[in-house]
Amino acid sequence: KDLKRTPDFSYRYGILYDRALPNGAEFNLTAVLNRADDYYSNQNNTPNGFRPAVSKIDLNMTYRPNNGNWRVIAGCSNCSDERNANSTLDFGTLGFVTQFQDMPRLWRVSYRHDF
Repeated sequence: KDLKRTPDFSYRYGILYDRALPNGAEFNLTAVLNRADDYYSNQNNTPNGFRPAVSKIDLNMTYRPNNGNWRVIAGCSNCSDERNANSTLDFGTLGFVTQFQDMPRLWRVSYRHDF
């Protein structure tokens, strides 16, 4: 029996790149590809619940100076800005459908100081 609300195939592939800079600082880059096949995001597999196959990219960069007690981190989640419903509640007999959307592209920058 097939699982409901689940793609047949999905994977997550990531790359981590670390580099020492000429000034002795460190630079890190992380890139992740998330892929999921199409599936129905509702219990009854109606057209309102169809979710097409999607690929999403997440990126993170970190800079840390040599012998420094701080770092700066920047990145984005869902950099490709894919927008799909990840869950659908289909109340056809009542005449409405509710969908819960994936998060849109999210940029972030943070500073960390170690005391």
